[in-house]
Amino acid sequence: MGAWQWVARNWAVLFQGIGVTVLVGAFSWLSILTNPAPQDSKQQSVSASSAQTNTSSPSAVAANSIHADGNVIISPQSGSSNFDAHRLIDDYAKAKVDAASAKHATEAARRDAVQAIARARQSEQQLAEALKALDEERRNRPAQAPTIDAALDALGRGRTNEAETIFKDILASKEAAGRQSFKEAAVAAGHLGALAFLNDTEKALDAYRKAVELDPYNHDGWNRLGHLLFRIGALNDAQQAYERVLSLGDKAGEREVVAKATGNLGLIYQMRGDLDKAEEFHHKALNLNNEIGQKDGMARQYGNLGLIYRIRGNLAKAEEHHQKALDLNTELGRNEGIASSYSNLGLIYQMRGNLYKSDKLLDKSEELLDKSEELFRKALDLEISLGRKDNIANIYGNLGVTYRLRNDLNKAEEHLHKALNLSREIGRKDGIANALANIGFLYKEKGDILEAEANWQKALSIFIAIGMKRETEAVQGWLSQIAPTKPIPQR
Repeated sequence: MGAWQWVARNWAVLFQGIGVTVLVGAFSWLSILTNPAPQDSKQQSVSASSAQTNTSSPSAVAANSIHADGNVIISPQSGSSNFDAHRLIDDYAKAKVDAASAKHATEAARRDAVQAIARARQSEQQLAEALKALDEERRNRPAQAPTIDAALDALGRGRTNEAETIFKDILASKEAAGRQSFKEAAVAAGHLGALAFLNDTEKALDAYRKAVELDPYNHDGWNRLGHLLFRIGALNDAQQAYERVLSLGDKAGEREVVAKATGNLGLIYQMRGDLDKAEEFHHKALNLNNEIGQKDGMARQYGNLGLIYRIRGNLAKAEEHHQKALDLNTELGRNEGIASSYSNLGLIYQMRGNLYKSDKLLDKSEELLDKSEELFRKALDLEISLGRKDNIANIYGNLGVTYRLRNDLNKAEEHLHKALNLSREIGRKDGIANALANIGFLYKEKGDILEAEANWQKALSIFIAIGMKRETEAVQGWLSQIAPTKPIPQR
């Protein structure tokens, strides 16, 4: 083996500590072997005496200095032309680079090894924890023991995929049990919400928020939450709740749920004054309910469409739809629906009575207003038996308007304040605003313009906050008639 080949193979040893000195010595002997001294004694002595200028000697190579930090500094050398110093320097530098690369690779390998050991220890710890949990599961649920034993056996045989599949099945069953627990808790929260729904809006809101948090797939919980949000005038949040109901119904293929959500979204648009959009949604809901034979749903949508036609002034079409609703509700024995139908028909007679009063047909007006009161009273009795404060407040307000149209202002004030107090009690924002607006009319007829204006301003602020466009514009119009020089809040 040549010297250069040996150096190339053993560079890792040569470039550490004393190995550098060995290398220097090797280079010295190499130069002697490759440059033998001439046989002429005279030449030899000259060479000896003039070593600095003519010959290369071991002492000349040894003049290379090694610093304490291990780095080698090559000093200029002289010698025979047969010795290639540049080659030596190049080879030495290359060996240094190779050594540095090897050192870097070794450190990287060491780091990888340390990380691998850490991961192995972590996996070992996780496995130990999993085995402990499985052992507890085996004791707590004896029925699961064969499944767990199969998983452990698969692990012992190295069949990790098989074991993983078994563990996934166990996890799925545990998650299902957890979901069932959440559903049971959600049902309990829903019961709390139902108890509070009629009397305490905030408690009901808290309960239904908890219900949908525990069971986000509970469409009934989302629907009732939407009703409560609608009650407090949070129309955007109510819309999101109803849209969630719609999405859940779509995914589950429950057309009855889809129809219910569609109708409720129609109420959102109706409240905002977008009657065309509201009509579109109520017709969709009506058709869906008709297709699945859901008569109570059909009755609701006939009533909702009747409200739209009344607002538009088409009283004949409104009455037709409310009568259809009443007929269906009577057939089904739904007192909730019957009460709503009576109340809505009462509004039709009230509006007609007001029109006849404007035309000075007082007898006809009184007849219609009497019919209106009769229907409202029927509705009120049913609503009181049902305990539905929202609707009780509505009917008190409607009766107040009827008494005002008859010029019975004391009875009107009594019923309007009942409506206001009940709406405040349950936190129903649109009911509060409606009562304030009607009380404003009462004061206007009494000649108390300042009180009329004060109540209308309060009503206007609430209508604007809720986003009830039609009512906002109406109150702004009334205010402009009594105080045309004062600024009126805008949307």
